[in-house]
Amino acid sequence: MSQTHESTDTSGCRGRVLFTYQELAQTLAGGEDWHFAARLLRELVLRSAKASTAEADVIHQDPGLTGIRGWDAILGGVAHITGRGRVSAPKVLDWCFDTARYCTDAMFDPFNLPAKYFWWDYLRTPIELQTRNVIFPSGNLEGV
Repeated sequence: MSQTHESTDTSGCRGRVLFTYQELAQTLAGGEDWHFAARLLRELVLRSAKASTAEADVIHQDPGLTGIRGWDAILGGVAHITGRGRVSAPKVLDWCFDTARYCTDAMFDPFNLPAKYFWWDYLRTPIELQTRNVIFPSGNLEGV
C-alpha cells in the first residue's frame, strides 16, 4: 500500500511501518472508493491495537478534514475508540470532538444499504459513531 510509510519519528517508532489517520484522510480526500476505505480503516484499527504509546500518538495525530462530513465523523469516532487509553495524553484526541466530526443533517451510511437493514446496522454501530449520526457496524472494524 503506497500510503503507508516507514516512520522516522524519534519517539520510539523508528523502523516500524505505521498507517495513520492522516494518511487515511488524505486517501479519502483523494477520492478513494468508500468500500476500500472501510477496509483501510479496519487495517488501521488492527494496527492501532498493537501500537506502543509512542506509536499510538503518531497514528492518532489530527488528520485534518477529508471534505466528506460523514467520513470525518467516522474518523473522529473510530480514533476515539482506538486511542482511548492508548495515547500518552487525552489532548492527543481533542480533534476527535471538533464539531466538524459530527454529522448534523442526516444519518451517514457509507454503504447505502437497503432500508430493511437500517436498525440491524444501527444497533451494531458503536456508540461513539451513533452519537455522530453515523451507521458503521462494528464488524467493519474487526479483523477476521
